[in-house]
Amino acid sequence: MMLAPNDKLPRTWFVKLFFLLILACFTEVSKAVDLSSQQSDSLLWMHDNATGEYVSFKQTNRWLDGTPMKLEKVDGVIYLRKGQKFYRRIINERVNVRWFRAKGDGKSDDHNAFTEAISMLKRLDGGVLYVPKGDYKLSKRLLIDFDNLVIQGDGSKNSILEIHHSETGIEYQSDVPDLSTARFNIYGIGLVNKVNNMSLPEERMAGTGVYCREMHASDWRDVYIENFLDALVLDESYLNVFTSYFAQANWRGLKTVGGANGNTFYNGAQRNSSLDLRGKGSEKNLFINVDIEPASNTQFIGDNNTFQNCRFERFNLLHKDYKRPWFVLGSRNKFIKCDWFWNWDDQPQDYMMVIEGQRNEIDIPTTNTLPKLVLLKPSSSANIIRFSGEFSDFERTGSIRYSANFIQDLGQLNRIRIESTLGDTEYLGSASVSTTLRTSNLIKNDWWSNMQIHRETLSISESEIDSPLEYKSMYTRKITVEDDGLVRRANTGSDYLADGNTKFTASGWFYIPKTFRGSYVSISLVDGQYLFLHIDDTNKEKWVRVMGFGFPEEGAHVRISLDTDAPKNDFFYFSIPVLSEGVVGASPDNYP
Repeated sequence: MMLAPNDKLPRTWFVKLFFLLILACFTEVSKAVDLSSQQSDSLLWMHDNATGEYVSFKQTNRWLDGTPMKLEKVDGVIYLRKGQKFYRRIINERVNVRWFRAKGDGKSDDHNAFTEAISMLKRLDGGVLYVPKGDYKLSKRLLIDFDNLVIQGDGSKNSILEIHHSETGIEYQSDVPDLSTARFNIYGIGLVNKVNNMSLPEERMAGTGVYCREMHASDWRDVYIENFLDALVLDESYLNVFTSYFAQANWRGLKTVGGANGNTFYNGAQRNSSLDLRGKGSEKNLFINVDIEPASNTQFIGDNNTFQNCRFERFNLLHKDYKRPWFVLGSRNKFIKCDWFWNWDDQPQDYMMVIEGQRNEIDIPTTNTLPKLVLLKPSSSANIIRFSGEFSDFERTGSIRYSANFIQDLGQLNRIRIESTLGDTEYLGSASVSTTLRTSNLIKNDWWSNMQIHRETLSISESEIDSPLEYKSMYTRKITVEDDGLVRRANTGSDYLADGNTKFTASGWFYIPKTFRGSYVSISLVDGQYLFLHIDDTNKEKWVRVMGFGFPEEGAHVRISLDTDAPKNDFFYFSIPVLSEGVVGASPDNYP
């Protein structure tokens, strides 16, 4: 590092020559010298050309550890020698990595500068390492094996550590793993892996962004990690707070190893990065206002973790791999007021959530996926699942064409509560929803034979296409609009009368041709309460299931009504109507 004098001498050529002669005299003992003749012997005032700072050095006879100063301990950064006297830089708040000749230009290797700065802070028993705005190329791992260190940047999009190797970017290991001392704080820093040249995260990626072992009571704010196999690994790390932690395009955005307990993640995002919280003994981690969007891999939640006001969206949008569950849960996890959304292009072939353990509490207020929603495995028991709000996939397509049951409960004593504007239903026990995958249907399989059509506005004919769910075409009928001047409606006949105490499920499958001009088709169980499928290009030319719940008044005929606003000569296909007691999603027993 070059230091220039801070004096008021005339800037003439002989003064410059004088400076050069003095500099040459001290080159062999110091990289940084004071050239001002106006400073006192006990204090030097210097200008740092690398940082633009004005720096004070105070005379000293002792090194950091209290031993006498020697010539070989002069580093030209923290310690200088002038004549026979030694001087130590006065450090007010932080150590700047640029003091140690870091360039931050994205081309020069700044590994040695960071290593020297970290070593100096270790001798100082901790402190703040300041990383100014820049792109810092690092060819090797940064090891931090002491406590009470803060890495302070100018923002996660400004102070970037570019990792040009396949190992760990930053590895922290507490010297004395005690809750009161094992602190490692990071503010305003980004880490980007430059080795994994992949357009999408894959399991064959290399490297870890930050590995923390025995980190406790630490505070991270505005940290961004991108393009690693594991962005952040917590190993036996407790009671840390991560605010605005963003993981982008990593195979795993967070992984726990060993006990990682009581950590809080607040206002962050795991974009195309998954969670793996299965570390042995890892539990009681809290996620608040965290987005997982989109997730490229299954989220393994482990045991006893809590998600509150989080948003989970667009599973496997990029990979187009739908043969895996989105979430796998162990035991005692809680999901509170979280939103769940599939991307409309998804074609999921596994459940959104698989529950393997006990005593999980899942609250889902908003979702656009209904079938293939939750699978409770045989090992599951005493779990509570609550649905409040509406399923928006009544109006759109996506996952709904792949399954006739939205919850499959194979466990014991699981409680499932369905809440909607049409009523609430709660079940207890392994047969609650679809253990047998069959349910009694109040509508005959030749449902078209006794359809009641309003004023001959519709006609029914045989279908040219197969039914959904691999049924034969015999269960599907083509429905054509014959008169658009009146209400276009048809009712499936039923002799069943409601007792006023029983809830019912109504569902049916629609296939809308490309030429369809209407804006909706719908079914209803109770007059005035319609379940609409609003038509657009996204749900044409595919089977789409519409399903809902109702609570008919005592004495009312229990039946399904079809309705549309399509103009004359428009047509659609309808198949496999199901009308059954309770809130169920299983396959009907009368369609072989």
